[in-house]
Amino acid sequence: MRMTSKSRLSVDLMTDMALLESDGPVALRVLGKRNGVSPSTVEKLVGRLSHGGLVEGVRGPGGGYVLTRHPRSITVSDVVLAADEWAAEDALKAACVTREDASLSSDLWDSLTTRMLRFMKAITLETLVNQRLAAQAFQEGPAPGAEISGPRVCTGTIGKRQHRLWPHPLT
Repeated sequence: MRMTSKSRLSVDLMTDMALLESDGPVALRVLGKRNGVSPSTVEKLVGRLSHGGLVEGVRGPGGGYVLTRHPRSITVSDVVLAADEWAAEDALKAACVTREDASLSSDLWDSLTTRMLRFMKAITLETLVNQRLAAQAFQEGPAPGAEISGPRVCTGTIGKRQHRLWPHPLT
C-alpha cells in the first residue's frame, strides 16, 4: 500500500477539521493556511473526502466544510481510502488476489497492505485530535502566572507500556 503525500495531507486536513469544527464550518483557506498548501490543493482533496461521504459543504456566509460523522467514528483508513485512489486500488488488489494471479512476493505485499489497513482502522480522528491537543499542552506548559502545587507529570500509554511524557525524564 502506498502512503502518498495526498494520503498524509488528507489525514492532516481531517484532523484540523475535527479540531476546528466546534467553531462552525471550516473554510478551505483556513485549512490551506494551517497546513501550508494552496487552496486549490485543499479544494481537490476536500472534494475527494466529500465524494467519500466524510465531509459536506455548508454554503453561505460563514460557510465551509464539516465532518459528516463524529470524529470517533472516522478512521484513518476511511480518510486514506477516500482521498487516495492508489491506496484504494492497493487495498482492493490485496483483498481480491487469487493464487493463480499471485507473483512470488505478492503474498508479502498483500499481507503488508492488510496489516496497514488494520492498523489505520484502529486509529480514529478523535485519537489524532487528542494527541495533537496533548502535544500543544506539552509545548505550551502551564499558563503564565499559574500556581503549580506538586510535581507536573503527564503519563501516556504506548502499547502496553506506561511512559512519562511531561516533564521530560531528563529535565
